[in-house]
Amino acid sequence: MTRSEPSTGAARRPNRKASERPSEGLEAAVQAAASIDTIELSVRRPPHGFGSFLREAFGRRIEVKEIRDRTDHFRGMRVPVNRPTRADAEVAARILSDKRLGALISRVDIAVDFRAESDGEAADLIDWLDRHLVLKWRPAKSQKVRVGETTYWTDKRRARNLVTYRKSDRIVRLELRFQNARSVRGAGLDEPEKLTTASPSELIAHNVKAERMTERRIRKVTRDVYQAELKRHRRRKSRSHHAVADQYRSRIPNRVRSILGRADAQSIKRGSGMETVGTDWLGIPDHVTWSDDAGIELKTKS
Repeated sequence: MTRSEPSTGAARRPNRKASERPSEGLEAAVQAAASIDTIELSVRRPPHGFGSFLREAFGRRIEVKEIRDRTDHFRGMRVPVNRPTRADAEVAARILSDKRLGALISRVDIAVDFRAESDGEAADLIDWLDRHLVLKWRPAKSQKVRVGETTYWTDKRRARNLVTYRKSDRIVRLELRFQNARSVRGAGLDEPEKLTTASPSELIAHNVKAERMTERRIRKVTRDVYQAELKRHRRRKSRSHHAVADQYRSRIPNRVRSILGRADAQSIKRGSGMETVGTDWLGIPDHVTWSDDAGIELKTKS
């Protein structure tokens, strides 16, 4: 199901304590299935009765949306198809092949569902994804947005977005969204035939990476914070010592390390202080499963 894009500012992420690397139990428990969650067509010249045609062709009601420019002139219709089937892809191909309609694919959402063996493992997984995944080439002024339990890697309506949320107690969903015709074309998904051969693992590897702060950078930041606190202490007029103050300063390194361990890799300025984290353990499939395929295929690690 397509979720509306966020329009609010960034919210605070829950303060969860988690390790930089997933536990062996979590790695072994994760199973993954990939699918096309949404296909959206933009039709510039829809004929009269187009809504009835769509209802008959897709076999269900499609909530079309008008496209209007800033002067409120009609520019066409958006046709979102949620949880498309192989038959839906064939209908989309027919619409795209009719040049009179001026249609193109303007949005594709690739979804990966990770199934954990317990609620706790699902919570650890979504926290790991939140802290380590980085959407490549994200606009510098963009920021993460959290709405309830859903996290969007970009605000406003950008060309691409990365989204995570709990689909159920033990299933975590990761969506890579291509949200305009240019990004869809750049991903090679601008034709229905290409959707059938799309590789979620390759698309996500090209658009997303996992990073963490290097140990060297953590030591440097910890040292800088501690030295700054000592300098402030020495500049004070009062030279009296207090056991509580000494205890406070002695705990600064551990506190800084704890904060850095929970840092969001996407929000950290890129530089030599970051290193890549492997994601092979996620087991993202190299093919999609359509909603009309029999059962739910989960990729398991051998």
